[in-house]
Amino acid sequence: MSSRALRLRVVALAGLFGLAASGSTTAHADASVWSRARQPELARRSEVIAKFDAIRSKVELRRGRGAESAALEAMYLREARKLLEDARVASSRDPELMHRYAWVLYRLDDHVAAAPVLEALLKTNAAAPLRADALFMLAQCYSTLGRYADLVRAYDGALELQPNPRVRSTILMNRAEAQMALGDLTSAIDGYRSALAILPGQLEMVLQGVLAWWSLAVALDRAGDLEEGLEHIRIARTYDRMDTRIFNSGDWVFVPAYDEQYFRALGHWETARHAELGAARAEAYGRAIETWNEYLARAPATDPWVAVGRTRLKQCEKERDAFLRRSGVKPKPKPPGARRPDADSIEGAAPITPPRTRKR
Repeated sequence: MSSRALRLRVVALAGLFGLAASGSTTAHADASVWSRARQPELARRSEVIAKFDAIRSKVELRRGRGAESAALEAMYLREARKLLEDARVASSRDPELMHRYAWVLYRLDDHVAAAPVLEALLKTNAAAPLRADALFMLAQCYSTLGRYADLVRAYDGALELQPNPRVRSTILMNRAEAQMALGDLTSAIDGYRSALAILPGQLEMVLQGVLAWWSLAVALDRAGDLEEGLEHIRIARTYDRMDTRIFNSGDWVFVPAYDEQYFRALGHWETARHAELGAARAEAYGRAIETWNEYLARAPATDPWVAVGRTRLKQCEKERDAFLRRSGVKPKPKPPGARRPDADSIEGAAPITPPRTRKR
């Protein structure tokens, strides 16, 4: 989550569900020898699809298995792209061939090329499973292209067609990321809650729910409810005590990258609230303040959440100082040269950032 990749921070959910429409494309069922002889175009189509599906199987087998497998996966994807382009699939209006071509472009992160193929596919009579998967991929492409309103509409369409609760949860979460990026925090909060409500079991809550709890926490905080935000981080940590899913899983990418500091700062703050030892609390407060400073130093002044970050930094410093006075714990000295960033001195402007997204 996420990108994202979504929001955005772009979320990545690679490999959890596989290709939504795989196994549902049956139009290329085996043809008889006689029908192939009578219809050579059908024979060529069946041959291209069979070769492509064999390559796609190799790609899926290597997904998420390290750098060497990633290199092989990229090689197979390029091979699949060449196969389809040599067969002139780029100009085809066959929904199944178009879907396969878009999938290759999408997996190669060529979203500029994939988007028009997916848009054209959606104008055909493609079956519902193909349309649902195409809309999911198209939304991810729109995230990369900065077309966030179109992204939300694409996810709306995907939700109308997608029955799988795990995939629906991912779509709801990614759509919420886009809504938060567009400043619609009310819709984003509702979306995260809806995503959590339909997760079918404990495993899904660990794999997907943790990311939704964290994003919901940030959305609540940005909507002005710091206490509820920190409480939702606490809930996320009941499923993932070490924050592995949000920061180290590879299923979630922060876009813009500095948004990670916003998440981490709230996480350190929640730790400080509940640490049992005074020294641990002081250290966690120190880390939260340091991370808020990192966020403010990296985020452009035009980022919509910088003002909230400045407020949270002051609140956290005030809370830390009150704790130190009560407890008598001595804080660690600041490194030489450390100072609070002056947001007004930060140069550069940034457009609304894309959502973090979870990718399949």
